[in-house]
Amino acid sequence: MKNKKILILILLVIIMLGICLIMVTLNHNSKDGLKDDSESEVEMVEEKFSKIDPEEFKNKIIEELKNTKLNISDSENKNEVVTKFDDGEKFQGYVSAIITEQKDNKVTATVEIPCFKINCDSDGNFKNIEYTLEIMKGNTIGNAVKNVLKRDYGMENIDAVLGSEKFRKFIGTGTSGTVYYSSKELFVKTISEITGPIMINNHEYQFNENNCQDIIDLYDEYKTVTVGIDL
Repeated sequence: MKNKKILILILLVIIMLGICLIMVTLNHNSKDGLKDDSESEVEMVEEKFSKIDPEEFKNKIIEELKNTKLNISDSENKNEVVTKFDDGEKFQGYVSAIITEQKDNKVTATVEIPCFKINCDSDGNFKNIEYTLEIMKGNTIGNAVKNVLKRDYGMENIDAVLGSEKFRKFIGTGTSGTVYYSSKELFVKTISEITGPIMINNHEYQFNENNCQDIIDLYDEYKTVTVGIDL
């Protein structure tokens, strides 16, 4: 009887050890599987970035920006306000939204907003894009860049890439500064065109040279972020 009890005890120990071994193995395989999936996702994102043609990407973003409120076209009292997306004059290296007020075909005032800058390696291959993430309390430019990446480059998960620690290798630091404007009145008009009427105490603000600086200070900052490979 005693030997039988010992044998049963040994069998129970063996069974428990077997169960523990199976659990450890399953847990290890599960972690390996997650690791493999994670690495695979990162590699897929890197591959999609590496296949971007810089010039094509630039042109697609410009076309996307033309469909936003940044693309101003307004005529009033023989004054015309228009936007063109071109190489910046005040922001060298960036494609900017250059908003001009013209009278009799002469530029009388300018607002320049940096939009994005595509960086390439020595062979002309895409490295990354630095783009304005926030402007005039909105993310018009950032949304345009993401729309192009989703629609034209198969990066439907770009929002997850930008928001996940797993993909931090694709996100770099940006810069910040203030938008250029030569005319306070044109800048306030630009704000209204992009964000809608400026409301103060439930009343629409009417431009006044003497009391517009506080409003301008709320809207003239921009912030960029860098996204891509080889940051």
